[in-house]
Amino acid sequence: MTILRKHGASATAHTDQAMQALVTETKKMLTILKADDLRDAGLIASAQKLEHYEIAAYGTAAALAGQLDLRDEQKMLHLSLEKRGGPMPS
Repeated sequence: MTILRKHGASATAHTDQAMQALVTETKKMLTILKADDLRDAGLIASAQKLEHYEIAAYGTAAALAGQLDLRDEQKMLHLSLEKRGGPMPS
């Protein structure tokens, strides 16, 4: 059971618009950069942006869970961050 469903949120799939914009930007960048070395550098930069956004989203959710005294949920979010290799927010 996901954290949102546990708290009564709809199980309907949600597309994060900011993440989708980062993916779209990556696809556009790949059409612009023709040289292999530039394309590789662009892909690395895009992957870093996507990963940082994801880490920030989990970190923010974990911090909010802590503020709401939802310790089990906070722990789940911290574990998700650890699995992704992201930093643990303080």
